[in-house]
Amino acid sequence: MKKLSVISAVLLLLILAQVGQAADLQAGWYANVYAVEVYTYGYQGMPQLTTGAYFYSTPPGQYGPFKVWGGNPQVDFERDVSVPSSALNLGADQSLVLPLTIPLSNGTRIAYLSFAWQTDYDGSQMYIDLWRTRASGATEQVWAQRQSGLQFNTTHVAFDATLDGPYYFKVNVVPEPPTVMPILLGIAGLALARRRR
Repeated sequence: MKKLSVISAVLLLLILAQVGQAADLQAGWYANVYAVEVYTYGYQGMPQLTTGAYFYSTPPGQYGPFKVWGGNPQVDFERDVSVPSSALNLGADQSLVLPLTIPLSNGTRIAYLSFAWQTDYDGSQMYIDLWRTRASGATEQVWAQRQSGLQFNTTHVAFDATLDGPYYFKVNVVPEPPTVMPILLGIAGLALARRRR
């Protein structure tokens, strides 16, 4: 019976650890992605710009803690995502998905994707990444920007890939476990060790 109560206490602590995870996003943080271009293979197998990719599925507006807009003037080949006011105690479920529309048929062989980006956030609380969907339905992370502070670049990814399914950017909310949890888990571990003696 005592063993069951110790196991129950440890399980309760682990559940509390999951519930207690939260992220704090600060007003002014942002991620910007634009000019997503798709290169396929052209004459003599050389990469050539074939089309752009567009953010039709996420029109400008408020999405949870994030404000989304498409540049000035509004365009569908750019998405700016900002945190207009500080938002505290957020879970990963507040992350924002930005699907891309690529006007090519599934099965098209692409040389690579190219896009420009700029970010300014704390990478331990928020970051942006790019995912692709495989023919099996599984998803695969293609790129991530986890560095804090002002960062910008042009990136080339998904070299020699097949367009199997959707690509999408995701602005991730990264919850951190509460600082008290390592202490509570240590106490639970000591209690278990003592019971075994």
